[in-house]
Amino acid sequence: MKKVVLLLGILLASSSLYSGNFFKLPFMAGDEHVIYGESPVEEKEHLLEVLKKRQEALLKTDVEENAVLQIQVDRLNTEIIELKKIIAKTFDEEEKSFLNNKLGLLNEQYQTIVDSQIARNQVIVWVKKIVELLEKYIADPSFTNIRIKDRAGYQFSDLLEWNQQVVSHEDGLRQLKTEQHNAEETLATFKKKAIDLRAQYKIKEKEQAEFVSKTQQENLDKKLIQQKGELLDLEKELLQNQISLIELHIQEANYQLELISSRIFVEDSKLKFFKKDIEKISQKLIIDDTSLHKKEEEVAKKKQDAQAAQTGFTKKKATLTKQRDKIKEELDSLVQQHDVKVPDQRQLFDWSFEFNPLSDNPWLYRVGKENELLLVKDQEINLVEAKRDQSKVELDEAMLSKEVLNSWYKIMDRQLRSEEFRNKELKFYNDKKAEFIRDFATYRDKIAVVTTYMNNQTRSLSNLEEKITNLKENEKAFISRFNNEMYTKSLENLTSSKTLINKQKSINAELITLYSAMMGNLNEGLKQINLITRRIEKIDSIWQRSSTAISLELFVNNVVPDLKSFYEEVKGIFYRVNLDSLIMVFYTAIFTPAILFKIFVLLFLLLIAFFLARMYLPVIVRRLQRTGDGRSATRNFVGVFFAFLYTHLILIFGWLFFFIIVRFDTGIEIGFSSKIIFYLLSIPFLCYLAWRLVNALARFNSQNNYTLVSKVFQRRLHWVLIAFSITTISIFSFREAFLLAMYDKYEVPMFLLRCYYIILRILLVCLLIKEEIISLIPTKNKTWRWIHGLVIQYYYLFLFGFLSIIILSDPRIGGYNKLVYYVLSSILWSLLLFAILWYLQATLKRYSSYIFFKHEEGEAAQERFSNATTWYGLFVVVSFVFLLIIAIFWGAKIWGYPISLDEVTGFFNQTIFKIKGEDLKTIPIKVSSIITLVGFVIGGVIASNLFERFVLRRIFNLMFVDSAIQNTVSRLSFYCFIIVFFLMGLSYIEISSTMIGGLVFAIFVALAWSVRNALSDIFGYFTILLERSIKIGDYIRLGDESSEVSGIVRRITPRTTILRKKNSINVILPNSKVIESAVYNWNYTRGFFAFPDLIVVVEYGADADLIKEIFLKILDNDHNVLKSPHPIVRLEAFTPDGLKFIIRAFLSSINVLNQWDIASDIRFKILSEFRKNNINLSYPVRIIKMGNPVKNMSNYPFDRQE
Repeated sequence: MKKVVLLLGILLASSSLYSGNFFKLPFMAGDEHVIYGESPVEEKEHLLEVLKKRQEALLKTDVEENAVLQIQVDRLNTEIIELKKIIAKTFDEEEKSFLNNKLGLLNEQYQTIVDSQIARNQVIVWVKKIVELLEKYIADPSFTNIRIKDRAGYQFSDLLEWNQQVVSHEDGLRQLKTEQHNAEETLATFKKKAIDLRAQYKIKEKEQAEFVSKTQQENLDKKLIQQKGELLDLEKELLQNQISLIELHIQEANYQLELISSRIFVEDSKLKFFKKDIEKISQKLIIDDTSLHKKEEEVAKKKQDAQAAQTGFTKKKATLTKQRDKIKEELDSLVQQHDVKVPDQRQLFDWSFEFNPLSDNPWLYRVGKENELLLVKDQEINLVEAKRDQSKVELDEAMLSKEVLNSWYKIMDRQLRSEEFRNKELKFYNDKKAEFIRDFATYRDKIAVVTTYMNNQTRSLSNLEEKITNLKENEKAFISRFNNEMYTKSLENLTSSKTLINKQKSINAELITLYSAMMGNLNEGLKQINLITRRIEKIDSIWQRSSTAISLELFVNNVVPDLKSFYEEVKGIFYRVNLDSLIMVFYTAIFTPAILFKIFVLLFLLLIAFFLARMYLPVIVRRLQRTGDGRSATRNFVGVFFAFLYTHLILIFGWLFFFIIVRFDTGIEIGFSSKIIFYLLSIPFLCYLAWRLVNALARFNSQNNYTLVSKVFQRRLHWVLIAFSITTISIFSFREAFLLAMYDKYEVPMFLLRCYYIILRILLVCLLIKEEIISLIPTKNKTWRWIHGLVIQYYYLFLFGFLSIIILSDPRIGGYNKLVYYVLSSILWSLLLFAILWYLQATLKRYSSYIFFKHEEGEAAQERFSNATTWYGLFVVVSFVFLLIIAIFWGAKIWGYPISLDEVTGFFNQTIFKIKGEDLKTIPIKVSSIITLVGFVIGGVIASNLFERFVLRRIFNLMFVDSAIQNTVSRLSFYCFIIVFFLMGLSYIEISSTMIGGLVFAIFVALAWSVRNALSDIFGYFTILLERSIKIGDYIRLGDESSEVSGIVRRITPRTTILRKKNSINVILPNSKVIESAVYNWNYTRGFFAFPDLIVVVEYGADADLIKEIFLKILDNDHNVLKSPHPIVRLEAFTPDGLKFIIRAFLSSINVLNQWDIASDIRFKILSEFRKNNINLSYPVRIIKMGNPVKNMSNYPFDRQE
């Protein structure tokens, strides 16, 4: 049980790490309105059901109403026709006036009824449209048919397309809201008109009543009374029909407004889903280096084309400008030559000047034509400039699209986590936005100017037509004044001017098209800017604290003053409460029947509930105790709780009576002061009951062998429950009282909820028991045991950190939820990355060993080829470096600081230092230069190995070259390749030959000085190689026979000679010591050698000749002993121990390493032959006499006398 409670507490406490809203229960919500009701779809379904019923009712009544209205229309139509006939036959003016008034009223009534028919039908149409719209929405509330389909990834074009959809729907939504505003105004107008018509109807009723009473009192003409009454009846009926019509219009406007509201709702829902789709596209957007490179190539090509176009436009503008200047010169020359009085520019432009063909100068027509030609050139220049601007705008839009694509890539690559980078991006786009808005306004103004210009041209054409008509009308007079040729030219000038104006109009139309296209391009750019800026602004800094989090400033500036105001309010309430006010409230309740009845009903219901509880609670408690087995925690808890209710039933029902009056709308008004007092007094009362309940549970648990919780856990849970109960009751009761007193102050209720969240989390963490937490940590391996010990040692520090993280992660308390999420998620991803790469490295090491080594069961691993160990180590190092680079790149990306390719390139292009080359040229030495040089050296190593494998080895195999010579040549070729490739690398990084020579010399001197002690070893190396005193594979010994420095030569390097002793221990000797010491080399000459002399000592009583014969026989029978030279057996000396024989035999040079085994075999054979011939080996004998040495000497056998 306690482990379940423990795990539940951990889950509840840790859940706020990401949401921070786990404990935001509906009754606690103070920041947002909690609405309990239907979902939007259910709400619209309910509305659709209501509208369908209304539609059915309207369709049902429409037939009857239309039939009635049609009867009225037919009747009125008949009356109007008859009345028109009567009027045509009537000649009496008074009678005719009455009939005309009646006809007017009948026509109005007729039109009103027809309008009513139309309005009734329109109401049905609006209802039908609403029903169709709602049915379409309910059938697909998620708009799956028009939304983007789910895919694994989306392109940037998809994002732009759906952003266009969002912008279009936003524009449509704004238009609908405008329509809604207009519909609301129309509805208000209809309602106002309905009020006016009802007022007129009441006036007309009053007027009719006055007329009736007047006719009863006075004697008037019956005919006039009849006519007047008839007109009043018609007017009253007309007003009644108009009221019915306006009511239909109001109904129609309401349904129209409902339709618009439904369309707004649908469009708004659709817009929300489209924005979600944009978020989905943003999350699955595929933008890689290939896309960026492709976009850069497109922009580069467009930029190149734009530059070429700009050059062409500039040349064309220059040509047109020259033509314009030439026309201007001709125009000025024409005016001066023919003395033409030119009107002002405006009159000349629109041809509004006065011209008399009989008196004015006809060259004015030619001046007008040249002026139109000049205007055409101006428009052509404007057209070229517009095309140039269009090329620039298109290029700007393409470059903006590229920048937007780059920004999206940065967002996806988490390169904009830094506030500095975000501000930089936002500044760029804000500047671009201001530039685009400015250009947009410029081209809009240009369109307005061109439009005005075209209107003026239309007027010019009209004026020009008048000039042509006037000239044709005065043809004869003009010809008589001048001549026929002048007339023809003047007419041609006017006609040509007309053609030129039409040409200007076509150019202006093209200008408007170009300006509109540029405005469209700018508008698209603004949409992209708005899209990317909104996305960037959503990326908040991880260090930015939530705006809803509590702060000291909020507490000081708002909470403290509000609490003081509340204290003064409560104090005033208690001062105002006295006996008289209580008596007044009591009398009000007693002598108000409605309130008294409600109180009586409430008391009656509570008394019924009280007696039922009083009757059945003991039964329920006994049954629970009887059926419980002592181990069911739920039954025991419920039994204790019901027993507690029974014990305090009177207090609880008394408090419940007042709580219902205060909390719910019962109609019993007691005033907000009484409610405040109730909530404040409820705090100690409810705290007392909660304390008694917790104590009762603890007492029951201890008396029943801790069936609910364990003894250890009870002590902790007891005070946690008490603290939780008191905190909950105090905060929420005080909050309700504060909201009643200070309803317009929301800071204190919000602050109280924040404090409650903090206390709740602290209490949940306090439920965690150290031993239980530690028991959850496994101890399977060394790492978990280390963590286990660390938690034991620093448990409370970890607990404090855990609680701090919970509080900080809540956006309404700590406000650093983004930082906590960022750190925790980054740590988790980093650990996962580390584990994966560690596993990959271990796997590569394990399986690559099978490539380089042979693994046989029960034996050590063997190399598959020469230097396999070296290559294996190199492979492991290279793979580790490769995985380390991956870890650095992905780790940087995980932590929000991704390393881009440009940054890597910048690092490699970073200059480390500079050197002076030939002609004082500065040569930068970069990181890439060093890496290139290392690459050349590695290339030299590879080339050397390839040369040795495919060239030297074949030569050695053909010529049977000695292994020592092979090693010497291989080493020399290796160093030559290294030196050559190193010099090539220096040359590649642009180091001059002089610098290379100086560098080589400097390096040589420096190395020589630093390794001066090793030079003797190097010279010794070359001495050994040249003299060949020792070779790889020779068995040598340094020094005399007592020296232990001996072994097989395994390797000769420039510094050392490596020997392997008989016990497989390597001895590394400096070359200088090798050439300075005496060297015993068993392989120096080819042929034979003698193994170490065998010394054999036998007793003096043995037959020496037999022993020699045995020795020679053994040597002769051993196939390893050479027959020539012959073995040597000597009687070397007579020793105190016996006869000393020396055996010397000769072996082939190939048995250098086997000489000790051969000598051992010969010794075994000698021992065997001796035992066969009863020959004993001699051994030392020492006789020790004890006693007086002098006395013993006198009795020595040699001193004995005869």
